[in-house]
Amino acid sequence: MKILITGVAGFIGSNLALALLERGYTVVGMDNMSQGHELNMADFIHHPRFTMLREDVRDATAVNRAMEGCNAVVHLAAYKIPRYSDALDTLLINSIGSHNVLEAAIKHKCRVLSASTSDVYGKNPNVPFREDSDLVIGNPTIKRWAYAISKVFDEQLHFAYHDRHGLEFVILRFFGGYGPNQNLTWWGGPQSVFINAALEEREIEIHGDGQQTRS
Repeated sequence: MKILITGVAGFIGSNLALALLERGYTVVGMDNMSQGHELNMADFIHHPRFTMLREDVRDATAVNRAMEGCNAVVHLAAYKIPRYSDALDTLLINSIGSHNVLEAAIKHKCRVLSASTSDVYGKNPNVPFREDSDLVIGNPTIKRWAYAISKVFDEQLHFAYHDRHGLEFVILRFFGGYGPNQNLTWWGGPQSVFINAALEEREIEIHGDGQQTRS
C-alpha cells in the first residue's frame, strides 16, 4: 500500500513513517516544517520508498496532488493549544487542513485515519471517558479551547463526509503520548518538561491544584 502522512516531520508522524517503511509500505510525507524537524526524519529521509513534500495542508491543490495513487491517508498535521500566540492558526490550520484532506480522500478513494485529542472532552468531570461521553467545552473567550473546538469540528466533519460521500475513516483521540522525537517544550506535552526538570534537579512546575482529570 501507498500511504500519505500529513505532519510527517512531527513526533507521531516520523515514528509512524519509519514503522510503515520497515513493514514494506510506500510512504508519502507532507509537512510545512513549521513545527516538525528534519532530524526526526533522519532515519528514513533517503529511503527509496519515501517521498517528502514540503507543503501546507491549507493548500488544497498540494493535498490533492500528494494523495494521488495513495490507498490511505494518516492525517496528523495540526496546531495545538495556542499557549504563546493567538488562536487563529490553530483554528484555520486544523479546520481547513482537515477539509482539504477529506475532499482529496473522496476524490482518490482513500481511507482516512485522523488524529483528534483528549482535549475534546474539555471540562467533563465524568471519568473514565468513553467514546460517547459528552464534550464539555469552556468559555469561547479563553483561547485554550480553540484546539478542542477545532478537533470537535474535525470529528463532525468526518461523520458528515461519511454520511454524504461514504467516507471510510477512523479517528484516534490521543492521550498523553510521549517518546522518541517528542518536542521537548510544552508544545510536545508535559512529560519531557517534567523529565528534564527532574534530570537537572530543578523544581517541577505543577499547574492547578493537582486534582485535574485527564487520561
